[in-house]
Amino acid sequence: MDGTLIVEAANTSVAPPTGRRISGVALVFGAVGASSAGPTRFEHGAIKVPDDASRVKLLLDHDASDPVGYLDAWSVDGDDLVVVFKVAVGERADLALQHATDKRRDGPSVGTSIDDWEMDGNTLVVKAATLHEVSLVSIPAFTDARVLSVQARRGDHTVTREQIEAEQKPAEQTTEARVEVTKTE
Repeated sequence: MDGTLIVEAANTSVAPPTGRRISGVALVFGAVGASSAGPTRFEHGAIKVPDDASRVKLLLDHDASDPVGYLDAWSVDGDDLVVVFKVAVGERADLALQHATDKRRDGPSVGTSIDDWEMDGNTLVVKAATLHEVSLVSIPAFTDARVLSVQARRGDHTVTREQIEAEQKPAEQTTEARVEVTKTE
């Protein structure tokens, strides 16, 4: 055949590869954030994570119709609620990895059901809440909520956020693309 271009398809397995992860600070206990309920502060330890942490989903912009991952691990580090999500395979999941990497959606935003609260002036003080989802958003309610790392698998190795960012930087003064086509007969 003349001019055959062979394109290798990406892995489309259902189970997320172990290297596809997004981790970050989802919430800073004690800080006041600008939530949809107005000024909001979560008391230290106010968040309850379900026994089966995978029930907590990773979403894009709080859109629960198409989750892109699930909670794999979490911890409280000082005042920070730190989360690690396994990211699924698929277009929206790939988009989540890309947007977290290039800092378009690098702000985690918690979705909870509030079980106990009080008002302190005009600030909602959350004393107990159950975590249901964390969304990647452009502007999080809590300014110190940030994605800390992004990992994606390519072939047999894990690629870090820094490596992906380095690959995205354009070559200096380069205006032409290079395409190699193999002619098979």
